Order: sequence, then structure tokens, then C-alpha cells
Amino acid sequence: MFDFFFILTLCSFILLSVLSIFSFYSDKKRYFKATIICFYISVFLFFITGILKFNPTSAGALVKATHTIWGYFFLIISFILLILLYLNFTRWKHQLKSIIALASPFITIVLSFSIPYIDSQRRFETELQHSLLPVHIFIATIGEILFFFSFVGSVLYLVMEWQLKKKSSMKFIYRLPNLETIENFNRWAISRSLMLLTIGIIIGIILVWVKFSALFLASSKEIIIYSSWLVILIIAYLRFRTNVTSHKVNQINTALFIIVMCFYVFTNIFITTGFHSYK
Repeated sequence: MFDFFFILTLCSFILLSVLSIFSFYSDKKRYFKATIICFYISVFLFFITGILKFNPTSAGALVKATHTIWGYFFLIISFILLILLYLNFTRWKHQLKSIIALASPFITIVLSFSIPYIDSQRRFETELQHSLLPVHIFIATIGEILFFFSFVGSVLYLVMEWQLKKKSSMKFIYRLPNLETIENFNRWAISRSLMLLTIGIIIGIILVWVKFSALFLASSKEIIIYSSWLVILIIAYLRFRTNVTSHKVNQINTALFIIVMCFYVFTNIFITTGFHSYK
């Protein structure tokens, strides 16, 4: 049953990616309506797939789901989808067409990349059995996902700027958010990413101190999360500086996100020893 729903979910996200890109380039409202319908269907199928895989009955069961590599991918996609749903009820709902057009192919790639790890026996074993652990995982992961949305906004900004410079069709340009709106979204995403990741790291430090009487165990996961926090801090600082051009900041945001994402994949997939690793 799980295999059937997983294939159905993957096909649904592939269709969503195609529809969202058509919607991005087209004036026809039917493409965007079809995109939204496909989006909700994809979300439904994805969470049904997760229920079939993990049978979550509590927060503890959800934490255990993250102890597998595929569970980690599931968690990442889940939070991206939840934030997309949230954006539909905020002031950013009018930019949802553009955001989904960039986010849905990314989700499809991550879901495809997870296929070899569906039945992987490697697990993340931790001695940190504490009620704050689910809070740490939730807040820190949301912080990292908002970094992804700042990346989406940066790509959108660079695309829009490119279209304006080459004096493309004004019909296409008017379908995109203006540069000021995109920059406001990017500041919104990166500032909240910094705030939530900071809180998540502080909770993690407390948990490590309670269990190991140490603030830092020098694990690969700790190094990459502290590094990503520093990267997000730098980007947040640059975004609120008036003497740095938005073009340069968005280039930096795009490049650093890709680098951080590659290191996250590397530490989770290829490092099999030490605290925080999938062994």
C-alpha cells in the first residue's frame, strides 16, 4: 500500500511541477486553478504516504520517524508544504504562484532523491530522551526551511531583475511580484529563519548540556547547523544594510543556500559515525 501511494505522490508532484511552471508563464487562470487543485491533492497524498510509513500516534512517534534517513526527507518536505499552506493565508498569498513554481520542482527532486533510502536500515540513535527534543527538532527544522524560502525569493528576484534588464514582455513581468515585494518577502523569511534557528540551537545546547555536561560535541551535524546559522546571520545582516545592493545580496543568498544544502546532504547521507549521524 505504501509503495502505491508513494508512486502516486511522486507522480502528483511531477504534475504539480509542470502545472506550476505553466501557470508561472501563462496568463490563463485555469492553469493556476489546476495548480492549486493539484497542490492540495499532492499534499493529501504525501501525508497519507507518511501515515502509512510511520503510523504516527504521538509527538514521540513523529520524532522516531526522523530517526531514519527517509524520515528526515519526509520531515523536510512536510515543513515546506506546511509553510506553503500557511503562506496562502498571509499577505504573501498573491506571490504563491511564483513561490510554488520554484518550490514544487525542489520538492519533486527531494522526493525522487529519497527513493534509495525508503527501506534503509541506517538509523539516528540518540540518548537525548527529553520532552524538549521534539520542540528542538520542530523549531530548528522550520528555521532551516525558511532559509530555503529566502533562497526561493532570491532566485525570483534575480529572474525578475533579468527580465527587466532585457526588457522582456511586460505581460510576463506584470505576472511576477515587483522587486520591492520580493525583497520584503526575503527579509521576512530570513529574519524568521534566524530567530527560529537560534531558538532551536539554544534548546539543542541545553539538551546536550543536560545529558553530556558539555556545550559542544563536535559532531558533523552540530558543525553544519552552526555553520548554517552563521550563514543566515550574515545574509540577514546584509539584507538590512542599505549600502549593499539587493542584486549582490540575492546572489550571495542563492549561492550560500546551495552550498549549505550540499553539506546537509553530505553529512546526513555519507557520514555514518559520531553523535547525530545515521549509523
